[in-house]
Amino acid sequence: MLKSLIISLAALFAFTAPAHAATYVIGDSIAVGIANANGIDRAGHHVWRKGGMDTRVILGYVKKFIATGKANGATVILSSGASNSTYERKNGEGRNLNTTLINQQIRLLKQAGATVYLVGTGSQSSPWIKNRYGWYRVNFARQNANARLAEVARQEGAIFLGPLEKYSPELNRGEGIHPGPQGARAMNKATKNK
Repeated sequence: MLKSLIISLAALFAFTAPAHAATYVIGDSIAVGIANANGIDRAGHHVWRKGGMDTRVILGYVKKFIATGKANGATVILSSGASNSTYERKNGEGRNLNTTLINQQIRLLKQAGATVYLVGTGSQSSPWIKNRYGWYRVNFARQNANARLAEVARQEGAIFLGPLEKYSPELNRGEGIHPGPQGARAMNKATKNK
């Protein structure tokens, strides 16, 4: 009887759902917004997420995160830097989105044992914005950004969260790049429902 009780307890523990994986947010200003709105991964601010960073810098953040040993079994919400890696200027040279570094970001995280949720971008274009380099805008539609990000996620075995408008319908009434806190909370919630 004792033996069957021990076997029954062992079976019970074998089928108990694992504890919820730790969630980390890596990336650019969209990642900062997701982490802040949800109160998660406070240690990552300015370590593996910061506003204005492009795909090259985010790849470095991914490597820094993996070096901590926290990736294995973790849930990672990745805002790849795509929004900072494409723009057009009224005068001067623009920049086209190159997804190669995003493939690398996801591949490294997956190899380290993380489940990766890739954040999309806006679907239209931002208004013209002026910075110290002059006028620019991000034209997600012309770059076909979300379709390309979805394909990268498919290739690398990540889960694509979709265009930001899915979570923040008001996105294009503003600057067309950043979801508000409600949208950031909705994206985090989506990672729990997949």
